[in-house]
Amino acid sequence: MVPLNFAGGLDKKTDPFQTPPTSQVVLRNAQFNRPGAIDKRNGFTRLGRYIAGTTDRIEDGKALARRNDELIAFDANNAYSYAPGARQ
Repeated sequence: MVPLNFAGGLDKKTDPFQTPPTSQVVLRNAQFNRPGAIDKRNGFTRLGRYIAGTTDRIEDGKALARRNDELIAFDANNAYSYAPGARQ
């Protein structure tokens, strides 16, 4: 492994051919959690589209929101709640 210093952060203004080695032009699947360090972004788990206790599906989702550990999905008319470990 070769240690690299990323203290320059993400540089969206400078020409990519003029960017110093301590700056990045593109950052994919990574995040800055501490000064000068880039960490791999956490993955995601796909959730089903079926509504618990029914055979209905969320067909046309419009938005997602989060409240503490609860995930809320919205369609045109309803809000659906998901909380890990909650009884369904």
